[in-house]
Amino acid sequence: MAKRMNIALDDDAADLLLTLAGSPRKQGEYLSGLIRDRNAQQQAGSTDVLAPPTDPRARLAALIAEAAPLAAQLLTDPAPPADGARIE
Repeated sequence: MAKRMNIALDDDAADLLLTLAGSPRKQGEYLSGLIRDRNAQQQAGSTDVLAPPTDPRARLAALIAEAAPLAAQLLTDPAPPADGARIE
């Protein structure tokens, strides 16, 4: 059974929650999953706040966040020569 709650989030956090959840109606379900994952990590003795999430959407978001700086670097670095030699 779901329990209704009112919470206040920063504007950017609310926008991220909506993006990660996929729709306004799934935000509660998404938060519930994050809370359950964190509780399971604590019960298992993990003190690592950055432990990988088990929810597929959260895992995908973490991978995208990790890949974004690499993609930016690829877009700004010059392309390697066609013969594969490195330019120093």
